[in-house]
Amino acid sequence: MSGMIKKEGVASKVRHKMVNREHTASLYLDKTQVYMTHHAPIPVENGDSIAVAGWRNDSGLFRSVALKNPEREALIPSRNTTSESSENIMFAIAFLVAAGAISSSVYMITVFSLFPIRIGFWIKKSASKHNAGIELLSDS
Repeated sequence: MSGMIKKEGVASKVRHKMVNREHTASLYLDKTQVYMTHHAPIPVENGDSIAVAGWRNDSGLFRSVALKNPEREALIPSRNTTSESSENIMFAIAFLVAAGAISSSVYMITVFSLFPIRIGFWIKKSASKHNAGIELLSDS
């Protein structure tokens, strides 16, 4: 994954879905397919002039972390940071439970003592990614 980039254009082929209590939007900016998720409905429709910030993955899909839509007076991060962090927390808890079933108590004490530090790094990383996207779009 390369550095964050900004892409601007007119949205077309906009499709909205609800997946696991999150709103998703798939659309095209010029010939680039853009995908984003958010905890609330995503304010974009066909014909809107928008800007998105994010990364292009290996398959060519642009994963947006922020959206700016001046026509609808919207500037939003893509995904709810709390939601992403809670997914990481649930994964970590499942890992710890599995590790506890097969490992020694010394290992568990070490892992549990480092657990809050790791969660803090996940939350900070997730928040900084979204904040960088918002800053990139706010400059224009």
